[in-house]
Amino acid sequence: MLKKKIFTNTVFSVASQIVMLGFGVLLARILFPDDFGVFAISLLFVELASHFTLGGFSTAIVQKKEFDESYFGTVFFFGLCVSLCLGAVIFVKAPSIAHYFRMQGLERLLRWHVVVLAIVPMRLICSAKLYRDLKFKELGSGWLFSEIVKGIGAISFAFFGFGALSLVFGEILKALSMTLAYFYYKGKTSYRFFLSPNLGALRKLSHVGTGVMWQNIFSYAAGNADYFLLGKLTAASTLGFYKRAFGLMKLPVQQISRNVSGVLIPAFSRIQDDNKKIIHQLLKATQASSVIVFPLFLVLYIYAPSLMLAVYGERWMPSVVPLRILIFAGAIKAVSTYIGDVLKAKGVVYREALVQLGYVLILLIAGFFAVKQWSMIGISFVVVFASLVVWTLMIAILHAVLNISIRKYLRIFIPSLFICALLFAWNIFIKYALRISGVNIFYTAAGMLSSLILYVYVTFRIKNSTLFSSEINKLQKIIFRPFRKFKKSVRKRTK
Repeated sequence: MLKKKIFTNTVFSVASQIVMLGFGVLLARILFPDDFGVFAISLLFVELASHFTLGGFSTAIVQKKEFDESYFGTVFFFGLCVSLCLGAVIFVKAPSIAHYFRMQGLERLLRWHVVVLAIVPMRLICSAKLYRDLKFKELGSGWLFSEIVKGIGAISFAFFGFGALSLVFGEILKALSMTLAYFYYKGKTSYRFFLSPNLGALRKLSHVGTGVMWQNIFSYAAGNADYFLLGKLTAASTLGFYKRAFGLMKLPVQQISRNVSGVLIPAFSRIQDDNKKIIHQLLKATQASSVIVFPLFLVLYIYAPSLMLAVYGERWMPSVVPLRILIFAGAIKAVSTYIGDVLKAKGVVYREALVQLGYVLILLIAGFFAVKQWSMIGISFVVVFASLVVWTLMIAILHAVLNISIRKYLRIFIPSLFICALLFAWNIFIKYALRISGVNIFYTAAGMLSSLILYVYVTFRIKNSTLFSSEINKLQKIIFRPFRKFKKSVRKRTK
């Protein structure tokens, strides 16, 4: 059942990402890096406001075992009031924000972009009902439909010379079409679904909802503090190059980890009292994702210059170096996401929120000096360091909550690291065997195709078992043997 839900969610997500990537390439060919830089700042403020709209209450609805339909009306009414107030504030303060970032055209973008905030409450409350009912097919098809509408709309406006404003119009069309799709899929409901505010229901949801809200806000701030610093301290084009690199890094994370994550939160919530089942599902999901995502990131790292030149064009080549650095952060984010799913399902949200706050502080303090000194290259290294710190702290929290062995958790990455080592050695061999230097399309095509064949072969050799195949078990013994000997010798000396 769980595998089927994950597969369904992944299929629709892959289709949506392909559509998004295709339209994104076309927009990158029409618009300029400056347009994407200005749009990034506008998106930063509107998305931050949207996290306050329903806070974490939509997640609290999914997590809650004992449930009443009045929860939907309460959360919707509360979210709509907050959304309209925040939209009005951004609309009024748009000139001040544009002056602070010294970006031409940002004021107009912000005042159009706040339209999205009026649509967000309806979309989130309908999606919460679909998530609670585990209707991932409907969620996926709604997302795919909205991406198609967004892409066609944005390209049409860009073709007629609307510039960065075409990206904002695309976001408005996406929010509207996704909301209509989710509203249709949610099925018939009584008026209480929207018009039944109840303070008692709000109090019942407030513990988890408020914690998830702050966790989401800190997480969003952590994911966008680098945009803020680059937008303030560098040119709009620099932010545009960095946003392109960061977006490409997030693609594998969105393709695999977030699709699985969307299924795991309601699934873990249903078994939140059974730690053994949660640990088993967590290890399986993390290992399966790492086996897919780590090799994918490795191939992207190796062939980044050729892919950037062939797909986006020569004017986007400055994005290559930050992309290669951010890939390491992407690999960490891809596997740490599932720990957050477990903590949300268990209702342990405040500790995760504090970890995200720490991430924001590291990014803002270290990132400020890094951007001043090394621009987007410096902030890329800070993102990798901060991601590693967060992952370490999340593992410690997971150990405290589930009493899971840290060694047992880390050992699940051996198959993916083993595959990456083979792929890296193979690509180095091809490069020196063919005597390739610089950007070469033939080398890129041959290397990627042969890497895919090798990956499929090695993956099938790692037979389907609960956690490890016989080959991986042998490899584990070889790797951990020196550590075990050292540990035994220390024990003998202490005795």
